[in-house]
Amino acid sequence: MTVEPPKPNDESDDGFLRRAIESDDPESDAPPPVETETVPAVPARSIEGPGAVIGRYRLLQQIGEGGFGTVYMAEQKQPVKRKVALKIIKLGMDTKQVIARFEAERQALAMMDHPNIARVLDAGATETGRPFFVMELVKGVPITEYCDTESLRTRDRLDLFIDVCRAVQHAHQKGIIHRDIKPSNVMITLHDGKPVPKVIDFGIAKATNRDLTDKTLFTEYHQLIGTPAYMSPEQAEMSGLDLDTRSDIYSLGVLLYELLTGTTPVSNKRFRGMGLGEIQHVIREEAPQKPSTRLSDMSRGRTPGNGQSGTTSDKTSIQYITNHRRTDIAGLRREISGDLDWIIMKCLEKDRSRRYETANGLARDVERHLNDEPVAAGPPSQAYRLRKAIRRNKGVFVGIATVFAALLAGVIVSTSFYFKTEAQRRLVDEERLSARVSERRAMRERDESIAATRQAKAETTALAELVATFAAGKTGEEVSKVVGEHLAETPAPEGLVRAAMIKKNIALGHIAEARQHIEAIMAIEPLKRRRPLLRALLPRTIDQVFALALGDQARYAEAEVLWRMRVEVQRRTLGQEHPTTLNAMNALVIALSRQGRYAEAEALCRKALAIRRRVSGEKHLATLWLMNNLAHKLLQQGRYAEAEPIARKCVELSGSLFGEKLFNTMQYKDTLAEILLRRGKLAEAEDLYREKLSFDRQRAAQNPRAVNLGLAGMAETLLAKGEPTEATALAEEGLRVVRAGRPEGHPEVALYRIILGACLTAQGQYERAQTLILAGYDTSKAVQGASGYLSRQALRHLVRLYESWDAAAPGEGYAQKAADWRAKLSSEDGVGASEPTPP
Repeated sequence: MTVEPPKPNDESDDGFLRRAIESDDPESDAPPPVETETVPAVPARSIEGPGAVIGRYRLLQQIGEGGFGTVYMAEQKQPVKRKVALKIIKLGMDTKQVIARFEAERQALAMMDHPNIARVLDAGATETGRPFFVMELVKGVPITEYCDTESLRTRDRLDLFIDVCRAVQHAHQKGIIHRDIKPSNVMITLHDGKPVPKVIDFGIAKATNRDLTDKTLFTEYHQLIGTPAYMSPEQAEMSGLDLDTRSDIYSLGVLLYELLTGTTPVSNKRFRGMGLGEIQHVIREEAPQKPSTRLSDMSRGRTPGNGQSGTTSDKTSIQYITNHRRTDIAGLRREISGDLDWIIMKCLEKDRSRRYETANGLARDVERHLNDEPVAAGPPSQAYRLRKAIRRNKGVFVGIATVFAALLAGVIVSTSFYFKTEAQRRLVDEERLSARVSERRAMRERDESIAATRQAKAETTALAELVATFAAGKTGEEVSKVVGEHLAETPAPEGLVRAAMIKKNIALGHIAEARQHIEAIMAIEPLKRRRPLLRALLPRTIDQVFALALGDQARYAEAEVLWRMRVEVQRRTLGQEHPTTLNAMNALVIALSRQGRYAEAEALCRKALAIRRRVSGEKHLATLWLMNNLAHKLLQQGRYAEAEPIARKCVELSGSLFGEKLFNTMQYKDTLAEILLRRGKLAEAEDLYREKLSFDRQRAAQNPRAVNLGLAGMAETLLAKGEPTEATALAEEGLRVVRAGRPEGHPEVALYRIILGACLTAQGQYERAQTLILAGYDTSKAVQGASGYLSRQALRHLVRLYESWDAAAPGEGYAQKAADWRAKLSSEDGVGASEPTPP
């Protein structure tokens, strides 16, 4: 697309207010202030115009004209040849005030260096003594015209607007307030086919913390500086109140309003025929419509708000607006309603203290909207709106309040005697009724207590007999007989018998038999209504079966069946998002991973985590536990780089929310430490393991098995650091602890055998190391399969064992064994480490 330079403005040297309110262009440039003193004119030796040469610049054509300056496209001859924009004071306008403003604009531009602000390249004076400066030539069109010509969608318009905000922020950081931000001063040019906004025309810029020029610069009394449609209330007020950067924030809000809706909150057309006071009143007092409300009114054929009159032009018709945004009116309203309404209305606050503090703050809020994040802007509260209404109509509200107070006082006086008498009568009635209710409640509670005591006594007696039966070593059939004899008069004895059988089978490790009794109890209809003890016992019993299968018997397949049944029951009865259902899904994840089915476990864990995040949020204990489980599933598949950021986030969130010494936080640190160990980050892993081991040793007084896994991680880390002696001591301690509480075929026993074997390999004790690692491998393969996480660890240590053994005793066949185990590891390591595991 070829972008033509903007046409020069056809403006005379006075009558700015008339031009600003009568021009068909709502973006007319601001004029210079009225001059009161002139500089003696220098006799002209030449008239500048197209074809004239000023210094090393030849004027080509006029491309713009303001109240006191003319802009030409010029060709620079040396030291480089290029086209530039040269701005020079008009003939007859070289008064002190105009020269001061001209130098202020030049100084303002020279102070800034930003890709979205036109740069100053040179400065000087003509032979007639009129100052000029040379700027980067911006060949482009106003931002609103470009967006409509290209039919840009809302998101693309917002991207361009963010760049404009960054440019204005740069000017503010340099201490410059633009004071005339509008579409004609924000040009769009193309760089390599990409649209780039350029903020131009700092002719009425104001310095916030320094003088832009040493010339006197002031504003004529009763003269507006800027364009009314884009002017902030404080800029229109002319009260002597210092302007600050928030005046530009207001103008940016009007610009964004126009980019999205095709119209400004108040059009310049409305100002036609108004006096200065009327214009100031409209800018300072009238609240603008929300953009979405304006679009709604326009779609219904209503005249735009704020009291504007006149017909809507083609470019502000609803058909034109929607066509040039490639959407319909309903879609455009949906895009603007909410966040963008709030952002724009925050910019357009009459009270500047309620606007954004900086242009960067405005840009960040727009970016938050684009990223579907909560925005800092929000709708004004009802209290705030009420305060504004009272402030605007103080006299009316004072009158209403006076009348209301008088009426209220009369009502209070006339009814107080009635209520006093009625209250005394009600008090007497209530006391009588309360006495009767209390008496009846006491009688009912006494009867219920007697019945409950009798039932509890019967159940306690029954359970005591069952316990005595177990102590005598009776079989299941004998238990049934004893219970039948002793509980003949007790309702539903079958439920108590089966509850006793569940406990006995759990104690013996007979999981299948316990499950049969659980299912039978669930089918007993009278128990659902009459036995609260058993009703509460059922879920705890299933939990106990799972805990036994997972922790003591290593029977993970049976645990999986129980938990799949539990997940399905909970899903149907409580729903997919209920915490109990999610906890059951988490337990099923553990059962799957303990069998080496890591891909299935990961998929289920991600599903449960997504639901938990939606229900409970990120900063929730249960959410963090699922995140830690996900990190552990990735660790077990060797995807250490993916697992590390998740584990770190768990540790940070848990520590900040619940405390560094919380049990869960320590568990997350244990997971992170193992990931760091596998990635070779030994120093950090050691620090975490030592902290975890110290915490576990403090808990070991109540639970000696608390240190079992902490010892394993610490031993592996020390071994990787080349400290096998201390590592061996920790591994032997861990093996003693787990063998005291676990059966020989348990994975934790296998883990310590493998680690101890690796420690002994490092010390040259190959025979014992071989026995331990092979025993650990056989156990883990039986539980998890040959491709399980622990099985692959055993294979790696076997390869290292035989490589070290071959180095010590070459020619004994250990090299071949190392090769065989390496081949086995290669075939089973399909889900293996994506990064090498340190020795």
